[in-house]
Amino acid sequence: MMVPRAVQIICGVVLLSITGCAKQGRPSGGPVDRSAPTVTAHTPPTDATSIALSTTITIEFSEGMDRSRAEEAIFVAPQTEIDMDWRGHRLQIRPRDGLLEGRTYVVTVGADARDLRGNKLENSYSFAFATGAQLDSGEMVGRIISADDRPQRGAYVWAYDLQTFEGTTGKGEPAYVTQTGDDGSFRFERLAKGRYRVIGFVDGNRNQRLDDGESLALAAADIDVTAEGVTTVGDQRLALRQKKPRVERASAVDAQRVLLVFDGPVETADMEIELAGLPIEGIYQDAEDETRVHVRTAVQQEGTEYELTVRSEGVELETPEEPIRGTAREDRNPPVVSRVRPAARVATASEVSLYFSEAMDSPLPIWTGADSTASPAGVWSWSSPLHLTFSPETAFAPGAQVLEVGLQQVHDLAGNALADSTLRISFELLPPEELSTVTGLSDWGEGETGGVTWVSLLNDDFGTQVTADSTGQFRIANLVPGEYVVTAWLDRDEDGLWDAGQLQPYVPAEPFVLHDKIRLEGGDTVSLALPMTE
Repeated sequence: MMVPRAVQIICGVVLLSITGCAKQGRPSGGPVDRSAPTVTAHTPPTDATSIALSTTITIEFSEGMDRSRAEEAIFVAPQTEIDMDWRGHRLQIRPRDGLLEGRTYVVTVGADARDLRGNKLENSYSFAFATGAQLDSGEMVGRIISADDRPQRGAYVWAYDLQTFEGTTGKGEPAYVTQTGDDGSFRFERLAKGRYRVIGFVDGNRNQRLDDGESLALAAADIDVTAEGVTTVGDQRLALRQKKPRVERASAVDAQRVLLVFDGPVETADMEIELAGLPIEGIYQDAEDETRVHVRTAVQQEGTEYELTVRSEGVELETPEEPIRGTAREDRNPPVVSRVRPAARVATASEVSLYFSEAMDSPLPIWTGADSTASPAGVWSWSSPLHLTFSPETAFAPGAQVLEVGLQQVHDLAGNALADSTLRISFELLPPEELSTVTGLSDWGEGETGGVTWVSLLNDDFGTQVTADSTGQFRIANLVPGEYVVTAWLDRDEDGLWDAGQLQPYVPAEPFVLHDKIRLEGGDTVSLALPMTE
């Protein structure tokens, strides 16, 4: 059927109106977007000179961005008050008082900028320009490492120009700001020649400021940047400062047990816990989660409120405002064996350890000798209410070991038996010729003439550390083949502890390096040079 021309025009106008007014937003169908956004263009161009003081800076992204998170990740150095607005994928940045004459500017899009699907930039993106005839040419690179020795993505990195800065480190405005990428690395480009102080931190509350309780990483020294070439800051390790543990949750699990959940790992050795009107019979830490502490109490009165007080090293900690309400609930849950050591392949096996999910009573188990399993002679003993150990009379021989222990007599403090009355334990004790060795040399540079180097190897099942000798040589033997993370630090004051430094008065951290992972094969000897900075 032929459609009249007038009807075609009307339909077209209606269709255009509908599509033209459609709201732009996240796509509703098709494959999920997991691609990182990128910066596709910007003005002024990279390394442009003689830029007008009234210039508006623009950044074009490859796709629609989460505008508030992108704006939070924009840094202009030297520190400049700016206003921002958007035109589609383009961000426009206007310095409120214009640009300064004869200065080199560095604009950074931090790694926390993200698209509408939440995909972040893989790494920070920076470009520089100058309002004068030439650009500064200094560069400074480094890495921020987490407290558990992994590259820290998205950390803020501040650089203070000590020639002009007169404020307080960590509180005053830095000269340059950037963020770390996926590999924990950062780079400052187009720096003026001079001395810089670099700090890194994890901005937990996203206020772009360093606050008490946020992890902070200090450099091992202030950095001299020359007019040419790249200056390496090295690795800076994060550490928590100025923060006491806090009890996030506290509740009665059953009629004789209270669970405290802290905001981070804690040590119970120096901890005092009081429940007003309720005697405490024991305190023990969760075998699997160091943020959880179990408190064994006298029988609680259902509905009675007990005020909680917790002290660590004599200092009272913050606890929930609501008191703990007593319960008459009986403990009917069977305990479980949460961890067994040794397991898998091991280099040594001086004892067998069983870790339980809760405090246990004192009866001891026996080896069953069932199904051709071994029954070694030795002694069982309780190291703590959650930790049972067996010490053999004679050392285990190299090879596969299969043991079965009868746990029928073992039960928790409420009398609940384990769900499984027997436990099979197996591990392989490797012979010396199948073990690996790591050797190496530590050299921290001309400026470091004293101290002792500590070298650590760690994987999911094992960790060890040694000190280097006076010449920097070190050797770690009897290692099970596998993958290890290697770290090292220079103990300047030789107290056996890594010093994270302090802000006030300013003290740099002791030098630290994450060497990354090494792979050891059976019988290998691997040589390392530490610190590895490239």
